[in-house]
Amino acid sequence: MPPLIQPAKTFVLVHGASHGGWCYDRVAAILRSQGHRVFAPTLAGLAERASMDARRINLTTHIEEILALFEAEDLHNAVLCGHSYGGMVIAGVADRIPDRIDSLVFLDAVVPENGKCMNDYVFPGWRLVPILISVWLFGRGYKLTPPPPAWFFNVNKADRAMVDERLTGHPFKTLTEKIQIGSGADRIPNHAYIYATNWGNPQITKQYDLAKRCDGWKVFEVESGHDVMIDAPQDLARILDSLPLGFVQGDQPMTNIIRMVANVTVADLEAAIPLYQRLAGEETVKRFAYKNLNCANIGPYLLLEGAMDDHISQVATVLVRSAAEAQAAVEEAGGRVLEGPGEVPNGARVVMEHPDGAVFEYLQPKGA
Repeated sequence: MPPLIQPAKTFVLVHGASHGGWCYDRVAAILRSQGHRVFAPTLAGLAERASMDARRINLTTHIEEILALFEAEDLHNAVLCGHSYGGMVIAGVADRIPDRIDSLVFLDAVVPENGKCMNDYVFPGWRLVPILISVWLFGRGYKLTPPPPAWFFNVNKADRAMVDERLTGHPFKTLTEKIQIGSGADRIPNHAYIYATNWGNPQITKQYDLAKRCDGWKVFEVESGHDVMIDAPQDLARILDSLPLGFVQGDQPMTNIIRMVANVTVADLEAAIPLYQRLAGEETVKRFAYKNLNCANIGPYLLLEGAMDDHISQVATVLVRSAAEAQAAVEEAGGRVLEGPGEVPNGARVVMEHPDGAVFEYLQPKGA
């Protein structure tokens, strides 16, 4: 039976100036509850890493840190998202490793041109003067401090105290170093811009207007302040999860399996749901009907209620990049096809019995 879940994705979320990985906590929790891998690192010199020597930190430092994360975790087919100043960072990363990125997402961010620095965009002309004064008076010439208050970003009132407590000064060299990029990011299959409608910063609005004119870019608007991940985490998670899979393989071998979902037959669907919500750490329940069955998808579980006489009992639904490859592997090992192969609304589907008698549904999602 076709599940309603989507293939698992890998998200790398890069924060903006004066923030840290903490700002993505809500979004990361939502995405992880849906079975996705999420990395939200804190960049050098910020948040819990604020004690580092800011004199040794520049834009290249931050770009290299994200590149190192991709290498250490062997990340491929990632959704790379950068907020505000993070747009500078992800642009540098994308130029270097485009074949490891499926979607490049600028979140109310700067989309830099080669040879430009962050200050060129957000503090043009005379606007840089008070910034320089603050850096020299309070940051010893190498740190932008104190950080802007939460109200400046139009953070919702309920979260302003929390945000103010966690914001830190920002290494100033990261804002003055001019980025050196080529056309590598053009090889990334999907680009998107997400605009926060309730901030109104003219420099960021200009970036959004430019993105709207880029061929093939998807653009989204979210009713929130600049810190979209704080003000509207559900909306941001939904948009990120909606971005298509590109599956650019590059030079690295990839497993055919994307994700597995356990099929659980229950006598009383409503009574069973609370337990699986707790196990999955997910409150969202996606209910649907399939033939004579009532179904509910909760994270990695697909609950089934109803008479199973007309259905083949399956251990799990396995999302794969190639249903044909999975079928060939099972048949070569002595297994057999029970249903399909055929097309369903979610993609290509085949149900197979393994040589050991276990039955699995294999689904190749559209776009995989």
